[in-house]
Amino acid sequence: EFGGKAATKIKEAIPAAAFYLKYLKDKITKSDDWIEVAKAYNAGPGAYRKYKGDIPFKETKNFENKIRKILGGD
Repeated sequence: EFGGKAATKIKEAIPAAAFYLKYLKDKITKSDDWIEVAKAYNAGPGAYRKYKGDIPFKETKNFENKIRKILGGD
């Protein structure tokens, strides 16, 4: 989707990951809620759009719960 090669060095990987998270935040979730961004990251942008953020996948629900614990949410 971004037309680039996979980042293989840490100094390339960190900015690429930050860029991707910002893309998910600004273009996919259109939200400042990092739980939503984490769900889009885990399920993928297509699934996030398809299910309008209400992802039915068990793996994504488990990931969401882990992120909530890390961020101190419910």
